[in-house]
Amino acid sequence: MIVSFDVASLQKAGVNPMLTMGFWQELSPHGDMRVYMQRLRPVTDGETVYVAAIKQ
Repeated sequence: MIVSFDVASLQKAGVNPMLTMGFWQELSPHGDMRVYMQRLRPVTDGETVYVAAIKQ
């Protein structure tokens, strides 16, 4: 779970959601919160993902 950045499984195992988010932002090769949200809940084509993050 940790090496593969499986944040959904980490949360299902009881890891605090804020810790998984920080883990993702600091260590993930992506770092993009949209990808993080997609990893938590798979998104279908055409579905909008809303993320309260600073846009660059």
